[in-house]
Amino acid sequence: MAFHDIMERPARGELIILDGALGTEIRRRSGDTGRSDLAVTRMLESPNLIREIHADYIRAGADVITANTYDCNQYALSLDGLDAEMSDSLTRMAMELAINARNASQADGVIVAGSLGPLASDYDPNDVPSFETCLSAYRDQAKVMAETDVDMILVETAAQARSARAGVVAAVEVGLPVWASLLASPNGTVSSGESWLEAVETLVSAGASAVLINCTMPDAITVSMRELSLHNQVVVGAYGQGALPVGDGWIFDPSMSPNEYAKHAQDWVGLGARIIGGCCATTPEHIRYLKSEVMPHT
Repeated sequence: MAFHDIMERPARGELIILDGALGTEIRRRSGDTGRSDLAVTRMLESPNLIREIHADYIRAGADVITANTYDCNQYALSLDGLDAEMSDSLTRMAMELAINARNASQADGVIVAGSLGPLASDYDPNDVPSFETCLSAYRDQAKVMAETDVDMILVETAAQARSARAGVVAAVEVGLPVWASLLASPNGTVSSGESWLEAVETLVSAGASAVLINCTMPDAITVSMRELSLHNQVVVGAYGQGALPVGDGWIFDPSMSPNEYAKHAQDWVGLGARIIGGCCATTPEHIRYLKSEVMPHT
């Protein structure tokens, strides 16, 4: 299925289902409950683990799977104590694992997205590098992604619209469709304090075909979705957290069972979301519930 085919669904009132978490799912399957980032190191040690997770999300019903490139930019690699010069090779490796999982599953209708994650050491809007710094790093990754069979780019977990815009520009420059996803505050704004109107205008003018909310707890997503969904010039959506990182570990909220998470997602759909999936601590079972419990009611 081509990207433009899947983007016709929202106009018909149909949903697009994203996959769920990759980083926390790697930790869960590796028996590590800490917060240290293992996504890149586990990919090097056990590439089959990454392929298996992608395949499980496809079996669960995801229409879009996201490659393990979130932490493969030079800045993130340096912060994780890895060689920044490996950015190109790691980005390519992650893309190939996702594409291979899609091909092995014979899931021709599944879209593969390359992820452009944040460059900052945390999600503080005040810690976001300049637009030019973000654009340079994202250009490097986007160029590698465009050399593979990737279908689109997903700029995600942006704390400010300017950093997300840098990823959108980088994707457009290499001729790839792009969605942008930002962090939301509990107050109905982007985490930086920018309004959703400002963010949508910034991102759509740069070439984004969808604007989403991610890495935010479900209740806060609902507050922001009321604002985001007012801007009908773009497809909107969300993929929320099922847990909160605290100290050296994670607090897994029991209310974020697959069934309860699906109830939150149903609220987002009722407000206008047409792309839904899962972020930190969600699993293939969460995606299966979205496919079976939310999608039939749209």
